[in-house]
Amino acid sequence: MLKASVIIPSYDRQMIALETLGHLNDQTETKFEVIVVDQTAKKSKKLELFQFKNPSMGYKYVRIKEIGLPNARNVGVNYAN
Repeated sequence: MLKASVIIPSYDRQMIALETLGHLNDQTETKFEVIVVDQTAKKSKKLELFQFKNPSMGYKYVRIKEIGLPNARNVGVNYAN
């Protein structure tokens, strides 16, 4: 059973998102899911975001066109288990 959902809104900050995913991947507690909400106008490197994929954690990638932190958070919550 999941204890938490980590929502990472990202708008043209792929390096920061990758760094955050790396830190999450290093955690010993893995009862959480990670939801990346990408608002970037250009195509981002989705596959690069998942180089940290850990089978014991759930990773989701959501791409949206609407820009804005509140919207990205709400979309992430809608995708959370």
